[in-house]
Amino acid sequence: MLLKDSFVPIVATEANADGEEASSSDNSNAGAAQPEPVLDNNGNEFLVGSTVRVVEPGLKAFQVSSKGQGSFDEGSKEFIPSSSPSVGGFLLLPPGLCGVVTKIYNVDEISANFPVQVKFAPGSNEGEYDTPVPFLMHFQTNEIEVIS
Repeated sequence: MLLKDSFVPIVATEANADGEEASSSDNSNAGAAQPEPVLDNNGNEFLVGSTVRVVEPGLKAFQVSSKGQGSFDEGSKEFIPSSSPSVGGFLLLPPGLCGVVTKIYNVDEISANFPVQVKFAPGSNEGEYDTPVPFLMHFQTNEIEVIS
């Protein structure tokens, strides 16, 4: 009969370089392989907090509210609302629109076709365009580039 107070957990150990025992229950990732960095077409690494710019023309953001559906005038850089916003409407992203990386998916762990998540918010754009509503969007690495 085992008593609750007499239970001793068994922990596997292995010797480190100094011959001392190192517990396998340590939370260190010393031996863990680091994921490959996610790079843009210029070889710059995407990092959380990096400012990025849309470079691919014709990208559509479907996950915006009806207030944010429309496009941008190329000459004035002003937002032009859709004349008939709808559930299936979208925001046509202009090349040059800037946002901030909020998450990078490790493609070795999950099959993320669009591994870089970017947040766009009104008034926080370093570029020439200013988004009308805040939204998040996932991108392939060739659709955006790191600018800072």
